[in-house]
Amino acid sequence: MFLLQCPGNFHRANATIRHYKWEVKYEFKSPNCYKKLVITINGQTPGPTIQPQEGTIVIVEVNNSLGTKNLAIHWHGIRQIGTPWFDGTEGITQCPILP
Repeated sequence: MFLLQCPGNFHRANATIRHYKWEVKYEFKSPNCYKKLVITINGQTPGPTIQPQEGTIVIVEVNNSLGTKNLAIHWHGIRQIGTPWFDGTEGITQCPILP
């Protein structure tokens, strides 16, 4: 489970909490009119966009259904204050999400 906190001046008791559940798996899709095996998040590729407001707490539960492949998630534009192990390169700055 990932916990992201968007910077801002707020009190935790008043913070908005957004909770997401993602299943990452292989599916056959036709992004360029040719059916091929792709990685999806809840059936989408590319994956969903999260657009929180300042001060929002975002919780993302990730289920890795890729069989034998590890998974890493990178959060573009989100500062990982207090949770730096939830962002970056698998095996370097974060542990992988195992199947």
